[in-house]
Amino acid sequence: AGMDGSDGRNLSSNAAQDYSPVWSPDGTILVWLRSGIGRDSGIVACDVQSGQTTVVAPNTSQRTYTSVDW
Repeated sequence: AGMDGSDGRNLSSNAAQDYSPVWSPDGTILVWLRSGIGRDSGIVACDVQSGQTTVVAPNTSQRTYTSVDW
């Protein structure tokens, strides 16, 4: 999206709850927490140019993430 909010696009369209987005220092990657069931929950990274998302650190029964920072 532009600085004024124009030309916005959804980078996280799914049934899970996505929250706590954080930009990479160079502004090319957006990461956030995803709360859902199964392998799609955890820390998600998105290349904002391509829109490609990847779960880079999945939640497990022993590990759940509560914040993201670079």
